[in-house]
Amino acid sequence: MKRSQPPKIHIEPESFDILLDRLGMVSILLMVLIVIFSFSGLPDIIPTRYGLSGDVIATGSRYTILLNPLIGIFTFTFIYFLNKAPHTFNYTVTITPENAPYEYRKAMRMMRWVNLICALIFLFITFRMISNAFGYTEGLNAVVMAFLIISLFGVIAYYLLYDRLHANKGSSE
Repeated sequence: MKRSQPPKIHIEPESFDILLDRLGMVSILLMVLIVIFSFSGLPDIIPTRYGLSGDVIATGSRYTILLNPLIGIFTFTFIYFLNKAPHTFNYTVTITPENAPYEYRKAMRMMRWVNLICALIFLFITFRMISNAFGYTEGLNAVVMAFLIISLFGVIAYYLLYDRLHANKGSSE
């Protein structure tokens, strides 16, 4: 039995969606600027990996700091443009023309949150790597990192359970 294709419809972002996108863009821009303005002053060897406790477990060339903005920009851009095609996402319900606007908006909002939190993770790691390299701080701060990771998975869990938490209000829309 062949599954029917979800309808391709355009969902206009709400003002909160635009805010989430812009906050993610600002986070990525801040990361890039931090790297640009600090790169020339970085020592030749900087912290590059951290353990679960936040302690530095590996060091490497200062040029490795350039990977963070590259990977961050790629990840943010990929999720940003993927979010423009919600009909390609996997859903826990069958998408019909009736429920598509509701389900697409919900999925797109979740992806915007995921994108913002990922951008914040990249920004935080980059900032800590640089501040560690300059000797201002030690380690990654496992508490902040744990908060960001829990936030990431919390957002995903919330949106997967959203309809159950809200008594399936949107399913009949």
